[in-house]
Amino acid sequence: MERMTFGRAIKTCFSKYCVFKGRAQRAEYWYFVLFCFLVNWVLSTGSMVKLMPALLAEGPGRTTNPFEIYAQGGVLMYAYLVFSLVVLLPTLAAMVRRLHDTNRSGWWVLAYYLFIIVGEVVVFIIAGDSFSTGGAQFALAMMMFGLGMLAVSIVLLVWLCTAGTKGPNKYGPDPLGWQQEENVVDVPFTVNPSGNDTEKEA
Repeated sequence: MERMTFGRAIKTCFSKYCVFKGRAQRAEYWYFVLFCFLVNWVLSTGSMVKLMPALLAEGPGRTTNPFEIYAQGGVLMYAYLVFSLVVLLPTLAAMVRRLHDTNRSGWWVLAYYLFIIVGEVVVFIIAGDSFSTGGAQFALAMMMFGLGMLAVSIVLLVWLCTAGTKGPNKYGPDPLGWQQEENVVDVPFTVNPSGNDTEKEA
């Protein structure tokens, strides 16, 4: 089994663009996450370097049209948006395969994002009703949602960092190619005339 390198992980995740079956070792998933983070950081930082002076120069009453803002950010701003969309599916697929490697269902990924969506909708609804109560309900909802997000994110992070099960599981063969027989060393036992149990090397 060839060692999973940074470049191989990127190639593997893109070649399995929408593959939600099978397993992914930790190196495959986290190298790809690192790749996405680095590219996004470069593109977003480059676009902000160009965007901020333009926004500051306009002063109060500057445009809030998102398309005009993106245009001021230049090509890098659009590249950031396009890249984020391009890596969305392979990132989700790799996350599902990573959970499969720990013998957990990939549906936990869907549950995680549903929790985020439902939570934000609930907070938005409460925010609309909080004007008559001075915002107390909104503050409480935000706090509860934040704590829930933190707890769920920590659990998912721990799962994604957990080593995969050794050998095949119900989601497929071990991506590390681990075989129990490979870890067993056959040591021959011999008896020599001198009475020692094993022959000593000179």
